[in-house]
Parts: sequence; C-alpha cells; structure tokens
Amino acid sequence: MQKLKQNLKGFYLAVKKDNFNFQISKKNLNEKIKNFSPWMERQINSEFKNFQNKKNEIDQTIKNLKDQNLLKEAELIKVKIKNNKIKYQNFLHLKFHPRFVRFNNFLQKSKKLIKFPDIEFLYSIADSLDNPKLIECLQAPVFCISKKKNNNKVILFPHIEWMEKNDLLLDRLSKAALQLNWDQKESQAFWRGTTTGFLDLDKNERLKIVKLASHYPHLIDASFSNIVQISEENKKYLVENFELKEKASPIDQIKYKYLLSIDGNAFSGSFFWQLFSSSVVLKNSSDYLEWYYSGVKSDKHYLEFDSDKDLISKIHWLKDNDKKAKKISENANAFANENLTNEATLAYVFKLLKKNSEIIKK
Repeated sequence: MQKLKQNLKGFYLAVKKDNFNFQISKKNLNEKIKNFSPWMERQINSEFKNFQNKKNEIDQTIKNLKDQNLLKEAELIKVKIKNNKIKYQNFLHLKFHPRFVRFNNFLQKSKKLIKFPDIEFLYSIADSLDNPKLIECLQAPVFCISKKKNNNKVILFPHIEWMEKNDLLLDRLSKAALQLNWDQKESQAFWRGTTTGFLDLDKNERLKIVKLASHYPHLIDASFSNIVQISEENKKYLVENFELKEKASPIDQIKYKYLLSIDGNAFSGSFFWQLFSSSVVLKNSSDYLEWYYSGVKSDKHYLEFDSDKDLISKIHWLKDNDKKAKKISENANAFANENLTNEATLAYVFKLLKKNSEIIKK
C-alpha cells in the first residue's frame, strides 16, 4: 500500500505542470558561478580526491550491486547528459518515485539556466548509503544527499527538494524575523518532530532530548508531534509516558533563541532552515554529513553538543553570554543567505558535475 501511495504521488507530480517551481535569478546565478565560494571549491576537490584519474565504472558498480542483491537498497538512477539533453536508466522499485520526479524536474528546469557538461553519473534517492557491503560494491562515485564521515565513495549532492521550499519558507522566515528582535525571543531551547531515527528507543537521539526536557523544562521545550516507524509496543510506551504536542512551524519556532537540530533516520532535516532563523542552533554531534557542512563551524555558526550534560552546559552558557549568542545567530544567518540560496545551490551542482566530468576517465 505504501509503495502504491508513493507511486501515485510521483505520478501526480510528473503530470502536474507547475510542480517544483523554484525561483532562480539568472544574474545572481552567474555571479555565484563566477565568484564561487572557496569553501565550496575545497569541498568538491576533497569529495573527488579518491576518484582522480580513475575509470567511471558505472556499469560494473550496477553489476556488483545486482550480484549482491543490493541494487534496490541503493535506490539508484543512472543519468546521462549530452548536449544538455538528459536521459535516465531507472533502477528504483517505483517508476514514479516522488524524489526521482523532483530530481528530474530540477534538472529539466536547471538546464534552461546553465549548460551542463556531458557526463554520466549515478544518483541515489536514499537519505544516505551506509551499508558497508553496499559501499564496497561502488566502483564509481554515487551522488547522495547525505553520508557518514568515513564514506569516501559517496559524493554529497544538495538536497534539491529544499529549493522549492526556499522561496516561500525563507521569505516568510525573513519577514517574521524582522518583526521579532532578539530580545523578544524566549531564552529556551525548542524542538518538535517525529520519532524517526533508531528503532531501538534506547539509541534514539530524539527520545533522549525529550526525556531530558522533562527534567529541565525551564531550559528545554522538546516533544514529539507524531509517532512513526516504531513498533506498537514502543508506541504504547511513548503515548503513556510523554505528551504529544502539536507540530510547530518554522515561523512558530523562531520565537525561541535556541533551536535544537537532532538526527532522524540520517541527517537532521531542520538544520538547513534553522541557519536562516536568526536563532542559535544547537546540533547533536553526528557522523552524518550534508553538502554544506564543511562551510559551517561549531562555535561560530552553531553550537555542537555531544551529551545531555554538554547540552545543558551549552544552554547555560548561551543564557550567560547573550551578546555572543546573538552573534552566533547572526553568523549563521549571514552564511545561509550567502551560501544556501537557490542560486548558490545550483552553482554548486554545476561545479560538482563539471568537476566530475573533468577528472573521471571515460
């Protein structure tokens, strides 16, 4: 039933004419490409370090995955671009997977703005590729929106689904932030979200924060807004022991000075927009990476915590150092508006594919 729902959603997106209608300024895009951020250049060079002058063994990678019965798990699309025309070979379990449809729409719209290099590559629609046996099969780079730090076979690709949300969400965030100055915000850490993450509740990072909030309600307001991806037994435990609260929109959340960013199934999906929030982001220490993480630094753009004790200590530090806290929020906002706009994101994709086409042997 779930597969049918996803396929129907993808089919709807495929036939809907105005879907994925992100906005791009051609002038700003060209400026971003011309004046490409140094950290982005370093990031791309680092990503391809292990593939320098190696053959692009795409077909062998697919064969390896098939032989190990891991092709479906890899959730791959083979993409071929020649003379700015795009063709696909779809290895997904759903023909109209929503993420594939959006990825196609992204490329189709982007090619009207830039000329892609002639290239063949593999793109995974998965949140992350972590299975060691699967990674061992990869003899060509695979683009994906997230990976673990020690994974040198997956190349980070921007989470392009944010680009459509950018226009409305970030515009609303900016307008809301203008009406809410720093001193009007609540001096409390805030989080709302679902129970994604480890199925074993003892290892679930989000549950740890919810439990911690029950002991420090004056410092942290953290609750689940929905229960998903867990057993009925665990669901019963959560319902009986923790109050579910209504989902809070980003506009509601920026009323707090400190926002918690916590991993789910892979990376934390909120970290991106929280950098625009004019609040301080408290992010859990994580093995997962997204494409822009090398551009942000803990203690400058956000604060990283690695334990319950560390989180409480950092919240106290923020409350005792309000001017420094405000400066961190301003640094994050400046970084996001410079590097995470639609124009900056598309410039990164263009440079990423260009680098891939230059160093990989045919």
